[in-house]
Amino acid sequence: MKTLIDQTYFCREINLPEVGNPIAGDLVCKFIDKYEPRYLVESLGYAFAKQFLEGLGVEPTDQRWLDLLNGCEWQDKKGNVLYFGGLRNSVTKISPIANYVYYFYVRSRNSDTAMVGEVRAKTENSYRITPAEKMVNAWNDMVAWTRSMWYFLERSVNGDGDRVYPEFCVWKQMPTHFQSINSFGI
Repeated sequence: MKTLIDQTYFCREINLPEVGNPIAGDLVCKFIDKYEPRYLVESLGYAFAKQFLEGLGVEPTDQRWLDLLNGCEWQDKKGNVLYFGGLRNSVTKISPIANYVYYFYVRSRNSDTAMVGEVRAKTENSYRITPAEKMVNAWNDMVAWTRSMWYFLERSVNGDGDRVYPEFCVWKQMPTHFQSINSFGI
């Protein structure tokens, strides 16, 4: 199946300049292939993620799946009009999935494995610094977006006042690792 995001989502705060290089770009695609499904299952639960992906494959696609994918204005039971940004924004190229993939990509690329163990390449006219701050920011943005998605899925109602996504229950899906982090690990 085609992924929901691609290499173009790694810009601005989660920039991966090497995606223009065919070899490195291929590696980024492999990370997307691995971590996008993992994010969907961990944030939506296996059954709901499967239903969502299957729903995207049906023509015409049900509007509720498009709203989850692309974002929308929505209304809660109190009549408040709110906005959810979607799992991806193909115009601004932002996505909690991209932040999730970025975190694991940078974590993996912080060192290289050699015969002697973990190593870092020496650079000329520059020095390496820790990627921790960027990783923490990417992770925490993803966590905030995921919580916004859970709120949207739990509270959005149709014109009759019925839940739009009755099969989703955040309390069954909320994994403990979707918590904000800091660079100190506390």
